[in-house]
Amino acid sequence: MNKLKTIIQLFKALRNKKFIGDIALLKAALLSPSENLSLKKKTQELLENNRVQPKLEDLARYTEGSLGKEYYHFIKKNNLDLLNFSSNHTQLLQKYPVSARYIQLHDLYHVLLGFDTSILGELAVYSFIRQKEYSSTLNSSYSVAKAISFILYIFNLKLLKEFDNRGRQLGLTSKELISVDWHKRLQEPLADLRKEFQIEV
Repeated sequence: MNKLKTIIQLFKALRNKKFIGDIALLKAALLSPSENLSLKKKTQELLENNRVQPKLEDLARYTEGSLGKEYYHFIKKNNLDLLNFSSNHTQLLQKYPVSARYIQLHDLYHVLLGFDTSILGELAVYSFIRQKEYSSTLNSSYSVAKAISFILYIFNLKLLKEFDNRGRQLGLTSKELISVDWHKRLQEPLADLRKEFQIEV
């Protein structure tokens, strides 16, 4: 898919807004990210089986304290949409599976890592993924998040550094998250999953 066609598809997705994941995927495709080759095959498989996320009402049925229920609370509290992909961009999903998988899991990462949706919370998440070396584009996203945080927190750089370091440390010490089939683990207690994947919150 050439750049012009991608831009046209992006404008169509922005007008439709039914599949929010398509918008993020097309934006990523415009940057032609270089992806971590060791993760491509596994993320392709996961995307084939999990192109559409569970419905919000299904997440609500999980028990309190489970990953699924905490994910539900996070989505509701922050008035977010679950990031799903349509069947219109199969080629992009196959070409950029690591980027697509991260787009799909971004909000779940917030839940797993214990960061909110504030500017500093986003910085911490991007600091985390920078350590995982998912793709060139996501590494650049960290730089953008840090620059924005610096402007907004120029009089409180100590707090900025704290969040940046927390995300970085979790990225260094935790197990790989992007290659896990989280749909099959939504019923498990969040605390147990954090312990299993060495996420110290």
